[in-house]
Amino acid sequence: MSLVKRVAGSRAVQKSAGVVAAEYLRLVWNTTRFVIEPEGIYERFAREAPVIIAMWHGQHFLIPFIKRAEDRAKVLVSRHRDGEINALAAQRLGVGAIRGSGHPSGGFIGKGGVSAFREMLDALEEGCNVALTADIPKVGRDAKLTGDAASQISDDEARGDTKGGDKRKGSQDQHEPPIENASDVCAPRNI
Repeated sequence: MSLVKRVAGSRAVQKSAGVVAAEYLRLVWNTTRFVIEPEGIYERFAREAPVIIAMWHGQHFLIPFIKRAEDRAKVLVSRHRDGEINALAAQRLGVGAIRGSGHPSGGFIGKGGVSAFREMLDALEEGCNVALTADIPKVGRDAKLTGDAASQISDDEARGDTKGGDKRKGSQDQHEPPIENASDVCAPRNI
């Protein structure tokens, strides 16, 4: 392993990066004007809790801030060293982390997918909301979407919102961090 990877993977560097990421996100939240739609969504969540919140990769950064103080939440994060930074940032912002991910060729056990799935079920049983990104495996990203999923993407494109999943770059893994002094809408959609 190269020196750069060893240093970047060290606990001290990851913890520092997690703190910096969390505080940057806090800055973004404090300088962003949000519109929560539809009105009454928190009451709906309270009635239906616990809920599973799924979003495109890259749109998950501000989830800790839409959570009310009384809401319990955990987020699914990969075991990769980048995931460690995300998990540390989430925990600093009051959101628990469930570690694990899948693999397009079936490597779910080695990446913690099975244990993460069980942990998500346990969290839901305990009344904890669970958030995750809807990653599309690289081998299936060009697959044609049908039904409500295709309708949602068409709606997003009509609004000019193509940053989730970033179809322009050809890779779901390349996401844009939130920018301070921005505005955004939090609008759930039944699929």
